[in-house]
Amino acid sequence: MASISQLTDGERNFTKFVLLNFKVSPDIARRYFDGMFPPTQLAQMVNSRMQAIISLQKSKRINAAQMEILRGVPGTMWPPYLSSMPVGTKVTSSKDFDLSLMICLLRNIGGLLTPSNGWDHLPHPNDMLPGAHLATLKWYRNQLAHTTVTSMDENEFTDKWVGVEKALTSLNNGQRPHEVTDILDLDLDGEIAKTVANAELKQIKKEYLDCEKEKEQIESDFSFYREGNLPKNIAGLCNF
Repeated sequence: MASISQLTDGERNFTKFVLLNFKVSPDIARRYFDGMFPPTQLAQMVNSRMQAIISLQKSKRINAAQMEILRGVPGTMWPPYLSSMPVGTKVTSSKDFDLSLMICLLRNIGGLLTPSNGWDHLPHPNDMLPGAHLATLKWYRNQLAHTTVTSMDENEFTDKWVGVEKALTSLNNGQRPHEVTDILDLDLDGEIAKTVANAELKQIKKEYLDCEKEKEQIESDFSFYREGNLPKNIAGLCNF
């Protein structure tokens, strides 16, 4: 990619779309999440659905880092059989939840209806359920995390931008978030914008690497179990 001060139109489109998905989407999803699970009642929600959350971790739909964040929420009471948290563990809130964790909790505990195309595919444009809007954000975030292309022509940019903007507006009580306009109008040719964009892209890279580490762990576990190293209780069922 060219330097931020020498971006082509296609690279400028791509950079804005990345910022929309990794900077704005989590914030708007968090507003929706806080509406479903008010911050003052977050600990109560976690405590009441403790076993479901632990099951999500065991099935690796909640990873170790996300579980640590959940356990840092003040007022949560975890079973004694879980390993104790280190002294000085950071106090957390929904502000620390990433998009993946919020969607996981909303779909498995919040009772959201499954989008018509499922959670792992781009929803149909006419699917206006909250779950479909969240699935849209998830879809584009994952696509960007794995892309090797750093440019978007005007037609692709407009089509994808409109789709994400529609999802964000719906999740924001029908109001177009001002952050959407801020990024659309962002001047990416100035030095200040260069610094901001570089910082955002650095954070995106970190999130991507974290996702890749989690993926590698899941694949490693799968290979381990596939070779016959099943837990005794599961192995017993298989031999029944």
